[in-house]
Amino acid sequence: MAELELICDESKQGSSFYDFMSAGYKESSRHFLTSSSDLAVAAIQPGGEEDLAKILQVIGRYKAPFAVKSGGHSMTPAFSSTRGIQISMTRFDKIKYAESESGNVLHVGAGALWGAVYRKAAKHGVGVVGGVEAGVGVGGLLLGGGYSLKSSRLGLGIDNIQAFRIVTPKGLILEVSDGSTGEDKELFNALRGGANNFGIVTRFTLKTHPQTMTYGAKLIITDGGAREQEVKQAIMEHITKEKRNTAVIEVGFRHVLTPGNKEPEYTISANCVLDAPKPKEESEVPFAAFRKIVGDSWNDTTNPAGGGEGVAAPNQLAEKSDDPGFREMTFIEMHRLSDHTYNVASFRRDEIYPVEIKTGAPQQPSKNESESSDDFLTTLLAFGIGALELGGLAALTLAPDILPLINYEGIFESISELLEDIGTSDLRVFAPSVQTQKALVAEVANQAKRVREFMVEKSGRLVVIEVWPFHPSIFDLSQPDAAWPHKAGDPYSPLIASFRWERPADDEFWVKEMNRSLDAILAVAEKEGCARRDMPRYLNTSLETVPVEMIYGGKDQLEKLGKVRARYDPDDVMGRTGGFNIPLPGTASA
Repeated sequence: MAELELICDESKQGSSFYDFMSAGYKESSRHFLTSSSDLAVAAIQPGGEEDLAKILQVIGRYKAPFAVKSGGHSMTPAFSSTRGIQISMTRFDKIKYAESESGNVLHVGAGALWGAVYRKAAKHGVGVVGGVEAGVGVGGLLLGGGYSLKSSRLGLGIDNIQAFRIVTPKGLILEVSDGSTGEDKELFNALRGGANNFGIVTRFTLKTHPQTMTYGAKLIITDGGAREQEVKQAIMEHITKEKRNTAVIEVGFRHVLTPGNKEPEYTISANCVLDAPKPKEESEVPFAAFRKIVGDSWNDTTNPAGGGEGVAAPNQLAEKSDDPGFREMTFIEMHRLSDHTYNVASFRRDEIYPVEIKTGAPQQPSKNESESSDDFLTTLLAFGIGALELGGLAALTLAPDILPLINYEGIFESISELLEDIGTSDLRVFAPSVQTQKALVAEVANQAKRVREFMVEKSGRLVVIEVWPFHPSIFDLSQPDAAWPHKAGDPYSPLIASFRWERPADDEFWVKEMNRSLDAILAVAEKEGCARRDMPRYLNTSLETVPVEMIYGGKDQLEKLGKVRARYDPDDVMGRTGGFNIPLPGTASA
């Protein structure tokens, strides 16, 4: 470690070395989930590419374990955390807008957070394909694939990258682009979904796209049991009737047990986003079924938020609008809907912050946006569950004629211990018919309800399963030869599943029940004739138990990527990191 510390001490680029448990160490090594954290022996924040090249060569020479962290939102232990040397990319956070004849771009540092990227893009009236939440880091999301609220229309994040800058284990500093040829083009393609296998990426050059105002809402439906059927119908109406690839929904069936309560509370969250201005014609306004649920709640005088049976809530009468909960938003606000959750049962109009923008003007942050300095906290407070809410990613697509992936991943927390246990199961399914989709959505809701029955006895605190059906066009703009296979006509998309409990003694029980739930969902998919197991798993939503060949679609693709990797990392330095390591040719795992 002395050599690493010396590099930082003599640095002219502002690199810093942090000893165990110093303030800089804590900032460099902490993650969104404690289950994804580990106790590194030391942490480094490189200040520039030259220093990073030296650091990587020292690590390689001593064969030291290490990890690279961007925003720290990895859902998997040891993928961006380590018990060796933690490299934090936080100082690679520069964002620059550039105009060119081939199209305007954003140069984005690998340590930037998406909230900062969106603010920079908004100043120029453009948008980019990136993370849903503002507090997520750029590096991990883009290197793993990059599902986005814009993906149905513009593809994945890796389909919108024009160039990478990368420091290789040999100490080379390279820039490769979609215009490169030969070996440079092969490296460019390998980085599109190839994660941390080829070196450390320091900068992405992203395509920009014209950006308008957006429209939507984040709803919390507190009486989930009474409105579940309406919500499932609303999901199906969106899947079967919504033809615009700009309209996206994400719906979660949530059961939360607050300590002291006798039973869990059942709520349903619905994130509805139109990446376009609100249509002028009422018949063209999206999310009609979800807006009806909100509207009906205003007319429900027996709602507990009102003044009692047969009496409307006072602010219901005074503040009713034609479109409660939904509103037009800037591009930045679209990615911060968690700030503005609308409780369907509360009728509290003050829960919605106004968005003021002049028609036709370039998008600017609202007052609330410009004053906020903590996008990470914003993300943690999503859905009002609390600042320590945990989530695990998986995948499910429900749109007609789609071939989706279901990547099941669970997050298991034992609050009394430093780390949580985490497990996963993976599969893919076709969804060729409306009836099939109904069965899958129903089974997701049923399994969440089934597991809630154990929460009181087995220290359960949170059970949530979400569905996120993308448009069938999601991969239509996919670029060929990417490391992570995704081709037109063969789309799949995420599902989020999260289990949380307190007692370590209940770990085995909850792991068993999670797998039981996932097996039941798979059984429904297979029964409906829509199961398919040979598609590549999505890197960003799979755990380390998934074989790497399943990530990249088989041994042929893995061997192809291994040959590219051998040029830039022949000594297997990047194999000392976590993640899905692509084996070098001739190794036992190849």
